[in-house]
Amino acid sequence: LGGISPLVTDSRTRFMKFITFYGNRDFLVPANLLLVFLFIIRKNKWMAITTAAAGLSSLGLMVSLKSLTRRPRPDHPMVEGVTNFSFPSGHAFMSVAFYGLLIWLAVKYIPEKWKRNLLILLLTALMLTIGFSRMYLRMHYTSDVIAGYSIGIIWLMLVLALMDKIRQHNETPGRPDQGL
Repeated sequence: LGGISPLVTDSRTRFMKFITFYGNRDFLVPANLLLVFLFIIRKNKWMAITTAAAGLSSLGLMVSLKSLTRRPRPDHPMVEGVTNFSFPSGHAFMSVAFYGLLIWLAVKYIPEKWKRNLLILLLTALMLTIGFSRMYLRMHYTSDVIAGYSIGIIWLMLVLALMDKIRQHNETPGRPDQGL
């Protein structure tokens, strides 16, 4: 963390505190709920369920991993009042779970290549900046952020694959339990 110290300025710190909010559960939980609501309005039941499953399971897994590892945060954090543990970075994990889901949706639903690629680039930059902000603000070690990204990517891929299998199973014609 000593390598970041020369980069610290008041304006950068304000920017990092601003950007880190977009990886906070205070933002991501309502954002997930809004996305679920939008899919319900559009009558896309499976995307509503998939979004809810990804968001809820990610939050539960992140809280569980922090409780299991109980790694203390770095000394002298630049944000006050944080009392939970450091490993893995919840901001990195939850950012990948939400913004990674948005990337998956972009690939699935945006036909114009330039729009899709621009959105993917912007969302990836946001996720990376959120992770950097956690190290800059001395809230996490680099390994916490890398673990958060890694676990988030693996978890999101597993949830999406599982939800796709469940959807395919439920859409199989002629199943005896169909309609239940």
